[in-house]
Amino acid sequence: MLLSLLLIIAQCTSLISTAPVANPSSLSERTLYCSNIPNQVAGSPSSKRTLHSPRAPAYAYCVRSLGNRTFILITFTSLYPAGPISQMLNTAMEFVTNAVNTSGDRNIPGGFFQVRYANLLLRVQNANNHQVTYGVLGAALIALGDWMQEQGKWGALTFEVWDGDNQVGSGGIGGG
Repeated sequence: MLLSLLLIIAQCTSLISTAPVANPSSLSERTLYCSNIPNQVAGSPSSKRTLHSPRAPAYAYCVRSLGNRTFILITFTSLYPAGPISQMLNTAMEFVTNAVNTSGDRNIPGGFFQVRYANLLLRVQNANNHQVTYGVLGAALIALGDWMQEQGKWGALTFEVWDGDNQVGSGGIGGG
């Protein structure tokens, strides 16, 4: 019994020692900076001190909501007229503001939020076993609207909602 156990341990040791070692550079921490506050790490508390030089994410725009740890990663897909998108975002913000004012900041019911306007749909849902609160949703919607206004890119997109180090939601705007 002891001999067979030793043989199993010896075999495992030889397998482990011959396994390829990951490239240390692929394991290094990657820092994400947001385009609207390029000198501050995404998800960090607000600060006036300059951090490392920014590295833009390859796949998405990072936009930070000012005054808190919420940020969004936006993947833009196509242009739409600004008016309906802007009105839909305003409608969503009115709903979020009313919900917070009447019942406080709480999780979005059922883990899902959506607003339809004209032929458009805005949707946000929980992600990664975390919950989106109305406060975080409001901050994300403000960051999204500010980014669209600043970039002049109103349209269909997908986005991730982050609260500090945790992705708490995902969503999108598109035809609906």
